[in-house]
Amino acid sequence: QQVAIPTWTFVAGYLLVWATAGLVVYVLVQLGSALATSLDPPRRSEWAPLALGATLGVAGLYQFTTFKHICLSHCRSPLAFVAQHWRDGRVGALKMGLRHGLYCFGCC
Repeated sequence: QQVAIPTWTFVAGYLLVWATAGLVVYVLVQLGSALATSLDPPRRSEWAPLALGATLGVAGLYQFTTFKHICLSHCRSPLAFVAQHWRDGRVGALKMGLRHGLYCFGCC
């Protein structure tokens, strides 16, 4: 039973990264929605395609960044990640989970 604790701690760190990312995206969507609602309908119709285009453009350009490729190199081989970043104990497992979660988030 004690052997499983570091595994669950790793998973908790990994999920914490994704939960935090989800919360940030949720807040940004709510702010964008509030901003869009504050505009009168004709202005909203003008800005919606621009906001969508800018979002897609930034997401598309991110695919070609060095940071994205660094994250991909760590995320493509989980076994190599574990071998390279191994840390003992619960705190080590948490740090590994956080780091792996950040690399995987960076792949998106």
